[in-house]
Amino acid sequence: PSELDRAFGTEAIYAGTSFLMPDMLDGFRYGSDLCDIVADATVGEGERRYSAAVLLAALLPAALLAVVLSATFIFDRVNDLDTAHRQRAEALMRQVVADSEYGLFSGNREALQAVVDRVKLENDVRSVTIVSADDRLLVSAGHAGYGNPERFNGQRSETADPKKQTLLL
Repeated sequence: PSELDRAFGTEAIYAGTSFLMPDMLDGFRYGSDLCDIVADATVGEGERRYSAAVLLAALLPAALLAVVLSATFIFDRVNDLDTAHRQRAEALMRQVVADSEYGLFSGNREALQAVVDRVKLENDVRSVTIVSADDRLLVSAGHAGYGNPERFNGQRSETADPKKQTLLL
């Protein structure tokens, strides 16, 4: 408490008073003779060093926190987008399965081709391929960008290739 307004007693109600008085300036020793602390921002580069240190101490944790939070939010958002993409692919797959049932059992390739052509019209669909149980291509639309899909074994399986941006269900 060494502010001048406290020493003069003008801020006693709000901040209290000080035992320091103006006549003690430059001659009063407070503390041990073994310790000498001077806080004078007008000497040399004291003000700039003090300001830089305070600025660094204040901004470094905030910047680090901002980087960590940004990375966390971006990671979570990418995972949300991946989940939404997979759910959309599964919904489209269920639509193709339901719509192609007649064409598969009747051997009507024109009906199957109409189904895959309709699904291929979706903006986020690159290709649609229907293969038989013995791995023969029945119908397709678009350019798949991958080889023959793995044989279906009755279990749910997913194969994703990020480089080719494909999801085989």
